[in-house]
Amino acid sequence: MYTLQDARSEVANVVVPGGTCATGGHIDRRINAAVRRLMTGHDAPEAQAILTIVTDKNYVTLPRGVKAARAVNICGVPTPQYHYSYSFAPAGPGDFSHSGCPVTTQAAPGSFPTAFDHHEGMVLIAFSTSNADVKKNVRVYGRRANGEDIVGGFDLPIRRWKNGVDGEIQSTREFSGPETSLPLLAEITDLTLPTGLVGYVSLLAVNPETWSVYFLSKYHPEEIKPGYQRIYLRNLGCCPCDSGQCREVTFLTKQDFIPLTREDELLPIQSLDAIKFMVMSIAEEDQRNPQMAKEYHLRAMSALNAATRDKIDGQQLTLNMRSDADMSQVGSLYGF
Repeated sequence: MYTLQDARSEVANVVVPGGTCATGGHIDRRINAAVRRLMTGHDAPEAQAILTIVTDKNYVTLPRGVKAARAVNICGVPTPQYHYSYSFAPAGPGDFSHSGCPVTTQAAPGSFPTAFDHHEGMVLIAFSTSNADVKKNVRVYGRRANGEDIVGGFDLPIRRWKNGVDGEIQSTREFSGPETSLPLLAEITDLTLPTGLVGYVSLLAVNPETWSVYFLSKYHPEEIKPGYQRIYLRNLGCCPCDSGQCREVTFLTKQDFIPLTREDELLPIQSLDAIKFMVMSIAEEDQRNPQMAKEYHLRAMSALNAATRDKIDGQQLTLNMRSDADMSQVGSLYGF
């Protein structure tokens, strides 16, 4: 399996504008740009994954690193997926018949800053697994119950879990600090996490009267602007595993591009030829040579197609999807 270091070696002799060889941070930026373009234009096998989430809700929020759901299976039954525009069809969501299962799924438009919905009137608390993150702030934007925006948002200080152990607190006094004086939201519309985080940050909603705690999301240290795609599960009354309990939802996913930083990090595109040709295409584009840029781009895609044919084993199935919803910029199970 090829790593970032292998890609560095492969493109090290590529001449960039100015006639110098690509080195250091510049070569990594070029590799990342090339990989991003290749992932956007091709469903390479290594850029796909199987994701299973167990939920008792009528929606699933796809985690960081997942760009799109290509196919869905609920409790072992293949399930059709519809574009959110089907909400406005004469037959509403969940009313579409299917020979396999009447349950359907529907991609929501936009993105969501948390994995689970915020509970109105509850206090927000943020915890990190690292002491180095204490006193840093999460910038929170949202709306009050009357629909008014919290103009400019507010800073939510980050605390540390007891001894850095995820989920452990000293006492319920942790829930009665200065955060109780912050605005109470009915909806979180946006979040900005601080740069330089060391640990994973968990966002919780706490009922200040009963101390009931609700998990909202967990963020990777490198996340700054979280935004996750949500898939609604429709017509669940016909679900073969629906007994009021959790349901197992499995997705065939296309992975989202996340910048490569470690030299031993696996490349999401396992074709060095394709990466090299795309780096050359970008260099020609920067030099305003559109014809050569197009030529190298075509060579890159051809090399990736050839590499893909070599890796596909077994009988292939062409999925006739009802829609190809773009589920971009989402997020490691909310921090992998």
